[in-house]
Amino acid sequence: QLIRFAELFAEYKLKNFKPGNESDMYLDIIDIHNKNTIKLIIDNRLYLFTIKDIIYIINNNLLYSKSSNINPLKIKNPYTNNVIKMHNLYNIFFSLKNRNIFNQIFYILYKKNFIYRIFD
Repeated sequence: QLIRFAELFAEYKLKNFKPGNESDMYLDIIDIHNKNTIKLIIDNRLYLFTIKDIIYIINNNLLYSKSSNINPLKIKNPYTNNVIKMHNLYNIFFSLKNRNIFNQIFYILYKKNFIYRIFD
């Protein structure tokens, strides 16, 4: 029954949330039904990300450096420049994990409950 509820909720969110974006960071249209599309609800909008984009966003923020020091930034939605909240970081992590995609720096952040000061 829990699986059926999850399926119904997935259908509901696809139909009832306004889209936050329709294209990826390369301005290519994102297919909402593609298995490599990650869907996140942020501020009552449905944002679509390709795997390629989400990995780029993660790496770009967590490996940010000025001069020779790495100064990780909190992961942000590139369409709004707002920090992605913890529940969506978990959604991203498990979406990647379910696709057998491993990002070591993101995994470390996950193991530390997405507390950024572990990098200090």
